[in-house]
Amino acid sequence: MKYQIEYVVKKKFEELFSEIKKHLDPVGHEAWMPQETEYIKIFSGQIVSGYIAEPVFVILSKAKMARNKNRQLIVDYLASKDLDPRLFDLAEKYNVDLESL
Repeated sequence: MKYQIEYVVKKKFEELFSEIKKHLDPVGHEAWMPQETEYIKIFSGQIVSGYIAEPVFVILSKAKMARNKNRQLIVDYLASKDLDPRLFDLAEKYNVDLESL
């Protein structure tokens, strides 16, 4: 029964993420996220609520933990109009060198 519920919840979140052009990371539970991470509620149900991390915190996580793999994504974010200036203070706090990208 437990696995059936997990499967149903996972499938529902995959549908919800698809609607907002996001995807459910199969290893997301392993990700490092800074303490300051802020989340956006994307779903609120009777039993389960769903949240996604704000992009600035995801980018910081990728820059700290998987820099080479995500280099182009990070560079694109730094050049985008959606760049959140909080990234620079967070990068300094967590010893993430954005300039060497």
